Amino acid sequence: LGKPGVYVGPPRVSRDGGVALAIKDGASQDMSVYDPQRDTTTRLTSGSGMFLNPVWSPDGRYVVFGSMGGGILWARADGAGQPQSLFSSNSLCPSSCFQWPTSVTWDGTRLLFEQVGGRGPQIWSVALSEDERGLKAGTPMPFLKTAYQDGGAAFSPDGRWIAYHSNKSGRFE
Repeated sequence: LGKPGVYVGPPRVSRDGGVALAIKDGASQDMSVYDPQRDTTTRLTSGSGMFLNPVWSPDGRYVVFGSMGGGILWARADGAGQPQSLFSSNSLCPSSCFQWPTSVTWDGTRLLFEQVGGRGPQIWSVALSEDERGLKAGTPMPFLKTAYQDGGAAFSPDGRWIAYHSNKSGRFE
């Protein structure tokens, strides 16, 4: 971006060239979408927390992102409406944990996300659907149940494979 700012974490580019990214401003870290064709930035959140790790829906209409301590949210990429919860951290963790999305299938029907709690990062998955109000999540479930730290999961373009890192060998591979 040609504008000064504190950009946090990985930016994500949509199929049509929009860029979703977290921008730190004081104590807040907001989710925004930058349109390079118009050189405009649209804020999806407004100074009410720490938001991170955006993932685009395949059609570019939605951005899914994590909220530190607040679970996983979605917002319309055009900024219309308020961010909505897919599910909260409280629904999955008996104590404190954090979640953030990492990948969506090419058809938008499944989301991978990372959950960090007591024993380190783990990969989870949840079914996605859409209705007239926007995105909806099914019941989140662990993708892997291991004693290791697994994360960074991403679907292959055809949705048949999942790449991820793990420390099973004693180092992250």
